[in-house]
Amino acid sequence: MAASVEELLQNNPARLWRARGQAESSASPAGLPTGYSELDCCLPGQGWPRQGLIEILCDQRGIGELSLLMPALARLCAATRGGWIAWVSPPYTPYAPALAAGGLEVARVLVVHGAGATEWAMDQALRSEACSAVLGWANPREPQALRRLQLAAEQSHSLAVLFRPLQAGLTPSPAVLRLALLGHEGGHGGLQVRIVKSRGGRPATVSLGH
Repeated sequence: MAASVEELLQNNPARLWRARGQAESSASPAGLPTGYSELDCCLPGQGWPRQGLIEILCDQRGIGELSLLMPALARLCAATRGGWIAWVSPPYTPYAPALAAGGLEVARVLVVHGAGATEWAMDQALRSEACSAVLGWANPREPQALRRLQLAAEQSHSLAVLFRPLQAGLTPSPAVLRLALLGHEGGHGGLQVRIVKSRGGRPATVSLGH
């Protein structure tokens, strides 16, 4: 009697090629945990991409865009060989006590005032290999500027995040991940995170907090 497929798999594991195993080995590399399990479950690497540009699209300042990143930034600060956490052209000066309360090592926070050259400053910070994370606030109009940032982020080992207005989501971007942030309807607390684009993933909407 012919052996079943399961018997072949059990008795000859080294001689059989498994498509499923190959797919798993070529899956997205493990990401940096976001600190929000419901969001991690929707991302290909179960966390923030470790390489490549991330775009966060939002119009409301203080909606929770920084809280979304705090757990990952704190994890990077806790790393033995952690580098700078660079903030390029932030709309407001980071509040040190709040950063410390969020688990960041304030001594590693570097604020850069881009003065119209935010994309260039981000590019330099990413290529320096001295930063664990590079956060920038800008809305590049030229596709070449975004492509340069994506290339620098792809070659870097830094968490690379670009904050842009929601309207930017209507135009193409080479970013590996694009998230749109919205407050909950009716004024309730919490944050609605919509995955607009995810390399290797699919669109989804996640509600964080209440």
